[in-house]
Amino acid sequence: MSTMAAHQIRDLLATTSTPTLTYLLEGHGYRNTYLGGLHPLGRAERAVGRARTLRYTPHRPDLIPPELARNPQRLAIESIQQNEILVVEAGSELGAGVLGDVLLSRLVTRNAVAFVVDGAVRDGGAIRDFEIPVFARGVHGAAHMRELVPVEHDGTIRCSGCTVVPGDWIVCDEHGVTAVPAALAAEVAAEGAKSDLQEDFIRELIEGGASTIDVYPPDKTTLEGFPEWQSRHGLS
Repeated sequence: MSTMAAHQIRDLLATTSTPTLTYLLEGHGYRNTYLGGLHPLGRAERAVGRARTLRYTPHRPDLIPPELARNPQRLAIESIQQNEILVVEAGSELGAGVLGDVLLSRLVTRNAVAFVVDGAVRDGGAIRDFEIPVFARGVHGAAHMRELVPVEHDGTIRCSGCTVVPGDWIVCDEHGVTAVPAALAAEVAAEGAKSDLQEDFIRELIEGGASTIDVYPPDKTTLEGFPEWQSRHGLS
């Protein structure tokens, strides 16, 4: 078992792109880790954090929480901790926004680092200048009550075709969002840092005239030049 500390995992994941992480996770047997169809509504900078979850179902009157103190939406928001990311299952619903700028502002004050939903948010104009990255499918002016009801927080969810478990590492960047299972995070983080460097190395070979047939994906012979390339670029 890895002894890598959480801050070390976070730092390594922060240097690795979501496409690279998705590729590496496929090699470990995890085929559905990229949350497809989500786009940054404002800031697209990288965010890395542990997942906290919230689940909505289609609107049903008898499931509406009777008071805010028992509302899974509010409980999820008020329990967020530093360096966490709230990931929301909304069933790809675009007919209502699950949160607006007021509740998202509370996530900021709770020190969340991003918000992810496979549905819509409200107040798109304000969110485009927001303090943290917001990844969603779209924007809608109506509140969630029009189409959705929150039913659970901190449970396993399905978000954009991927299973997300509380405690998973969530990585967001300009390419999208990837969920990294906690048990694999240290191993994949270490692999990712090396993999992205190797891609830079291969890209430089191709830009220099090498054939993709010869160098991509790299074989043992191709990678023999990788240590020298690292040293030449001050990356060893």
